[in-house]
Amino acid sequence: MGEPDNATKSAAKESRTPKPLAPWQLPSLYWLFVLFTAGTCIDVATRLIARTGLDNQMETLQTEITELEARVNQICEKQKSREVTRPE
Repeated sequence: MGEPDNATKSAAKESRTPKPLAPWQLPSLYWLFVLFTAGTCIDVATRLIARTGLDNQMETLQTEITELEARVNQICEKQKSREVTRPE
């Protein structure tokens, strides 16, 4: 028995190295992980966008409340000044 020639050695070496899998050949657990990760990213992004929108609405409402309080105070002051100047 002689030693194998170079062609036999290279053929044996090629058969030992795994070939990359096509996407449809990957295990279903891999795709489950990919979908879960994508879903989580979408969920987090949606929550951040919603929270930013709520923060903006809260700022707008706070500004409107402050303006309304100032307006009510002006009306109260006018009413008080009318009561003081009106003779009884």
